[in-house]
Amino acid sequence: GGGGGAREERGEEESGVFLHLQALNVRFLQCFVEHCMEYCTLFVESERAEKEKESACDALQEQMQPLLLRYSQIVQERISTLEDGTQVVRCTELVSKQLNNVNNLVPQQIPLDVLASSIVQHELSAHLRRRLDHSQAALAARRAEFEKAVDTAVKKGTPERGLFAELRHRLVDAVEAEARALYACAKPLLQNERRKMPAFLRPQAQPLVDSVAASASDLLLSFASAALARASKLAASPADSNARSFALALHLSSVFLEISNESAPASSSSASSTSSTSSADGQGERVSPISLLDAKLRKSAKRIGYQIDATVNVQFSGDHIRHEYQDMAQKLLLLYVKSAGRSLSKMVRKGVETPTWIGPRVKEPRDVRMVMEVVLDELRAISEEVDNGLGGDDQERSSSESRGRGRSALPGSASDRMLKRNLTKLFQKKIVFGEAINFTTNSVLTSIIKIILKSFTEYTRLQTFSKFGYQQIQVDASFLRLSLRSFPADRVVVETLVDEIVTSAAARAIDAAPMDNSV
Repeated sequence: GGGGGAREERGEEESGVFLHLQALNVRFLQCFVEHCMEYCTLFVESERAEKEKESACDALQEQMQPLLLRYSQIVQERISTLEDGTQVVRCTELVSKQLNNVNNLVPQQIPLDVLASSIVQHELSAHLRRRLDHSQAALAARRAEFEKAVDTAVKKGTPERGLFAELRHRLVDAVEAEARALYACAKPLLQNERRKMPAFLRPQAQPLVDSVAASASDLLLSFASAALARASKLAASPADSNARSFALALHLSSVFLEISNESAPASSSSASSTSSTSSADGQGERVSPISLLDAKLRKSAKRIGYQIDATVNVQFSGDHIRHEYQDMAQKLLLLYVKSAGRSLSKMVRKGVETPTWIGPRVKEPRDVRMVMEVVLDELRAISEEVDNGLGGDDQERSSSESRGRGRSALPGSASDRMLKRNLTKLFQKKIVFGEAINFTTNSVLTSIIKIILKSFTEYTRLQTFSKFGYQQIQVDASFLRLSLRSFPADRVVVETLVDEIVTSAAARAIDAAPMDNSV
């Protein structure tokens, strides 16, 4: 009841603006035209020399310019208070018609039609800008809520997968709602009750459609850019002891992927019905906000005879925006992988650089060092986080675990095993770092584990080991080899990189006498 009363009050206020403008135009234009006609009768239409007439017209133009400027300011101030696009079109149409009607009654040096056109362009662009600013502020607030919710969930521990799915859907719904609101604001500018463009706007059809398209593009790209910048800033900041500051990048990546990868409508005419069906009962295909805006803009542009085509400098392209969102989703996922790998690599570095590996104080290894267990605990938390963020399933984990399960310790002596592994490496596929990461738990965890194990290898190559020091690295590597089998990662990559750790430690050992595998 309160909302309906507020809308009625707002409607009465906007109707009052229209009536005020109508009265203002009648009074101002009547006085303005009378003054111009009297001036022309005295100085322009009298029997005077042509130079005197031209100077008189210039003087009239100079006198009327401040009045027209002030009139334009008053009109713009009144129209700027309107929120309803229909009322904006109604008021600008009133101003345009009345100015054009009296344009023939004043000298050519005072082009009221040009003034009318500039007022229309300014007010419609300002109306779209106000709506765009409102939508951007609303999305910024929703994004801040999303960030806070993700941060709280990570600090409390890894929650159920449904929570993150609900957070993602809520943010995607907010983007769709603001995209719909922006188009609803622009719709009266593109078509009237008869589904045609208002006649007084037809001469400005192309720039008007471009303005609407640019606003829609700004809304989607500015939201994505701000989210990417925020996630990058958090990932670059020192990590909180209670949470992983880079977790936001993973969940924003899922949001961007969900916005861009939802199926586009088969035809522009079915866009609204498809979207409304999916949002109403939760069934059927759901149209992404990008596809929705793209279809609606093309449909409206087609009605006014303006063909949206990427080859004619149009400022909104659904395919381009979707590609941008997919690209940003990939960047955020890469940011997450690098940040998680960097965080765990710092633990590995301390575990390699801090101990004394050579000298009489180095004892024969009896157990795995605690740092390896801490690294695995963190990796398990990241694995669950990735599983929740990307929606991985048990099938993917089981298929991942089955790959390479047949690979076991090679028979024979230590030197024979090393020889066989070196020969095997000649025929193995080369491990590539920096390759594209897929939006699957297996791909993400494999990339993170590659960073961890490769860092372990490189830090090992900077040390010198005694016999027992080398054996401790061998124990840690064997522990990692066995423990990492429970993760949904590429088994071949894990085995190969763990072998590299042992090989690098042997190359840097004074006495590379390996421990027996039974120990």
